[in-house]
Amino acid sequence: MIKIALIVAGIASAISMSAQAETRLTLGDSYQLQHHINHQGVVPWMERVTELSNNEIKFDHFPGQQLGKFADLPALLESGVADIVQIGSGLMSGDYPLTGVAALPGFSTSAEQTTHAFNAMLRKEGPLREEYTGKGLHPLFYFCFPNTEIAFRSKQVLKPEDLAGLKVRTNNELQANVIRAYQGNPVNLPSTDLYTSIERGTIDGAMIPYSSMKSYGFPEAADYATGGIPMGATCLGYAMMETTWQQLPEEVKAVLEQASTEIIDSFSKFLDEDSDRSIEAIEAEGMKVTVVAPEELERWIAPLSSIPEQWIAEMTGKGLEGQKVVDMWLETLSSM
Repeated sequence: MIKIALIVAGIASAISMSAQAETRLTLGDSYQLQHHINHQGVVPWMERVTELSNNEIKFDHFPGQQLGKFADLPALLESGVADIVQIGSGLMSGDYPLTGVAALPGFSTSAEQTTHAFNAMLRKEGPLREEYTGKGLHPLFYFCFPNTEIAFRSKQVLKPEDLAGLKVRTNNELQANVIRAYQGNPVNLPSTDLYTSIERGTIDGAMIPYSSMKSYGFPEAADYATGGIPMGATCLGYAMMETTWQQLPEEVKAVLEQASTEIIDSFSKFLDEDSDRSIEAIEAEGMKVTVVAPEELERWIAPLSSIPEQWIAEMTGKGLEGQKVVDMWLETLSSM
């Protein structure tokens, strides 16, 4: 809920004084404060908003599901318990199916490109924006992560055919389709079982971003990882209710928009740089990242070409404009 309080700005003369309004916004998300999404993304955004507004816009931040579980955050937004919440990522894919366009393989090349493209799409009139505005939401900013890669226990995968028959842990149906496209066998298991499963050979590999490989202990349990294959990204964002947005003074809206533009740029660069640092870290502990040569990239992309078509058909079956979203996505990516 927006809390407006009058703050004395200063005495203009012996007989007069002026006052200005402080805007206080409540923000809730699922990440712990030390998580890089908060530490490098959301917190710097809030600080920048406060700085740009000369301390007139401030936040009450409730990280780590303090306001409620991740799945409950949209309801907290609608009820007015929170003004801004994390929204639209994997666990909410049923409510935001078109957001999955960013996860389609074969297209995106970096967190910076994908993040800028996705936010540009949200600001255009079209089905993706309507997925949010139709629920009464006003998206502020979205972060898209570097492409997911595959870590392998003991086999160095040099070409698509090397994946045939391998058991690879996947996190969602799109990832499972990627592994199937390479004639591998997708395996669904909880993240808590990842390390032991790959260490014992229960699975041959796992789809996982570089930034998570070290934290899951993969340098101890796995030997190899792919590199440079556009196997799809994931996105998450922060939004507020449109009714709340419309209640804000124009100067407050301008500050929120400027800070959002800045954090989209800086955090997406951080994500790519963090991915590069993660590669160095896992290689320093013995893993080998096999980067696909440019002349080999088309061989890796070709088997994935049917997955966007399947996704479009699925969206069409739900009465959604999947083809239009993909067309807009490709056009926007190419302009980044």
